[in-house]
Amino acid sequence: MTNEYREAFTEVNEILKYLDEHLVKKIPKEFIDNIKENKSKSYELKYDNTKGLNENNLKMETRAILSVIYRDYICDDYIRKEIIKKDRKEWFELEQKKQSRNIEFLNKKSIDSQNAKENISLQIVKKQNIINKIIEKIKIIWRKIRG
Repeated sequence: MTNEYREAFTEVNEILKYLDEHLVKKIPKEFIDNIKENKSKSYELKYDNTKGLNENNLKMETRAILSVIYRDYICDDYIRKEIIKKDRKEWFELEQKKQSRNIEFLNKKSIDSQNAKENISLQIVKKQNIINKIIEKIKIIWRKIRG
């Protein structure tokens, strides 16, 4: 497990200390034990419970874990369904953006390959300097004389 997640588990563990007991009881004991086992031993969070979650400087991983805890264990069924529906909609929109970026990339790549093909069809013309021209003329004359 990465250090980022260990630190996030430390932050989640600290936040759970300030949560109402009836809400903590909704979270399975195995889940809480897993958080406690995997939290960082060296990382310390200075959590201010007088501020909201958004006002504290929490890691993105911590926010993700807290959102999963809220969605799966704390909120009621109606809110859970709404959150899942919103997550699916956002995921679908994200996938559509990825696909449109892939299509744009492929179109750009095909245009670039067409331009490359056009460039390949051009012949490379080497310019000869005057000395090389004279030497070539002498070679031609020499071949004619020798027969």
